[in-house]
Amino acid sequence: MSGAAAGSRCAHCSRLDAAFSCSRCRCTRFCSPECQRLAWPAHKVHCGQTIQSTAQQGAEEWVKIVGTDAFPGADAGKFADVEAAKRECLRLGLGGFVTWGGAAFLRRQPAAELVAAARPAQGATLWLSVAQLTELSRARAALLPTQLPEVIVDGARLVQKCSGLSEDEMTDRFRKSVPVVLTDSQEGWPAREKWTFKWLSDNFGDEEMPCSDLAPFFKQSDRGKIRTVKASMREFVNYVQGQPSALRSLQTHDERVFYANGWAPFLEHPELLKDVSDRLYCVQDSIPRGDGPGKIFNASLTKVFLGPAGTVSRLHHDTYATHVWLSQIRGRKQFICYSPEDTENLHSHPLDEFDGRTSLFDPSAPDYEAFPLARRARAYSVVVEEGETVVLPARWWHWAKSLTPSVTLMRNFVNETNLRDHFEIRQRVEAERQTAPPRMASKEPNDEGLVFETSEDVEVLPTFDALGLKEDLLRGVYAYGFERPSAVQQRAILPILKGRDVIVQSQSGTGKTCVFCLGALQSVDTSSREPQALFLSPTRELAEQSQKVCLALGDYLNVQVHVCVGGKRVSDDIHTFEAGVHIVSGTPGRVFHMIQQRHFSTRHIKMLVLDE
Repeated sequence: MSGAAAGSRCAHCSRLDAAFSCSRCRCTRFCSPECQRLAWPAHKVHCGQTIQSTAQQGAEEWVKIVGTDAFPGADAGKFADVEAAKRECLRLGLGGFVTWGGAAFLRRQPAAELVAAARPAQGATLWLSVAQLTELSRARAALLPTQLPEVIVDGARLVQKCSGLSEDEMTDRFRKSVPVVLTDSQEGWPAREKWTFKWLSDNFGDEEMPCSDLAPFFKQSDRGKIRTVKASMREFVNYVQGQPSALRSLQTHDERVFYANGWAPFLEHPELLKDVSDRLYCVQDSIPRGDGPGKIFNASLTKVFLGPAGTVSRLHHDTYATHVWLSQIRGRKQFICYSPEDTENLHSHPLDEFDGRTSLFDPSAPDYEAFPLARRARAYSVVVEEGETVVLPARWWHWAKSLTPSVTLMRNFVNETNLRDHFEIRQRVEAERQTAPPRMASKEPNDEGLVFETSEDVEVLPTFDALGLKEDLLRGVYAYGFERPSAVQQRAILPILKGRDVIVQSQSGTGKTCVFCLGALQSVDTSSREPQALFLSPTRELAEQSQKVCLALGDYLNVQVHVCVGGKRVSDDIHTFEAGVHIVSGTPGRVFHMIQQRHFSTRHIKMLVLDE
């Protein structure tokens, strides 16, 4: 959507000053998303013809940029009127016009001079060929759009918008698994006026957040494809607003924009809860606020998502069978949702519920050859406006796209309608914890009142960035979902990286395995095929767990980690050592046998770990 073009009529109801342009052909206007939706069955034939005609335009056709936000310095408030462009084409005898980036451009024969890479001053004129204009749109992906049109999904139902619901009425919706948009959920929230991007930058500019160009992270398909970086709030706001930012230099040419969807500030900044509420007036939330671990858990369930127009949350449903609500403090965001009954039709990845469910099906660009069952799925679509909140019952699939720069408050929660499912999953996770790689908590517990026995010169480092890890190793840490080191990791990793002899003792589940795995991964030279780190564990299960953690964290390092334990064929171990391996995790008996038979050379071992 661009600014309303004076005189433009809605293609559906003929109302003047239609502000929405078609998201596909971009040359037909509508006065509202509702008109756009109603006109789609008749318009899509014309839309397809227009797109085909535009694609056939030759590289020798030229366009005149008459006013667009595509270049810095241009007046984003002045857009060419499509109808005026048509009249101007007829008056000058030109071949026609094209639209791009929300503005109209006149075509003519090639000019004598072309300044393809110039950034024109306000009011200046620039001529570009259609081919160069298309290439420029890809090459200048860092110049982010400020408004985008709604995605039209054939046959989609609307999510109902309501106000003044009682808690009983809302609970009934949870029992029946019916989503809803609350239009009055932010009444009395100071954040509605206060939480601008500038205010967030001014007050939390040094706050660091993980930012990714694919969200959420899909473990089955995203290894090596997702880019996750740490950026300060100030840096990210500059990026959203098109100002100089380190993130702009990382912007790819495929329209993937960076999204900060993991900022959980409420434990360290409880004063922010004076501006918003982590409880909605009509929604029963059974998570206790409490103190100690309960306070930490409650705070971790409420997050802030920030991003420019175009940020996408891919199709998924949330973890642990939790309900979720997402409230738009700034901007507009479209949600395309599917019932839990469509899980099979959406080609869900076969994950356990504690990881949530994910699907590579994209409802904004459906590929029914790759996902044939998706034709059966019934979509629900809604644009959540500023000040509104969408509430999704447990296991509801959702895809979301910011249509404008957006600040969203999100909370996962349980109540009487999903409490049993939630705790059954948690009990199963706890039972499987010994065989699965441990996951980090999203926030570090408060260390006050705890006593840590360390050498006098042990430095406490609160972030993974401060450890000086290899770039690809740090990338693996964040890609796997880690956010901050635990207390033992803050103290024990750095001495290992410095090559000191270290004894680490802490409670089970606090992240000791990650301590020595990061130390080993940082020290190995992957260009050599010799074993350089050896982990010895008393049981096969512990040895296998250490291997899994190393492989997960070292996913971008091309590191080879071998588990050397009894119960496996000796010939498999021999072949692995002959092929080359960097890290060995094993039990004493099998490892000693491999060394004794001269299959395992310890000549290049830099690090020895005695686990448990």
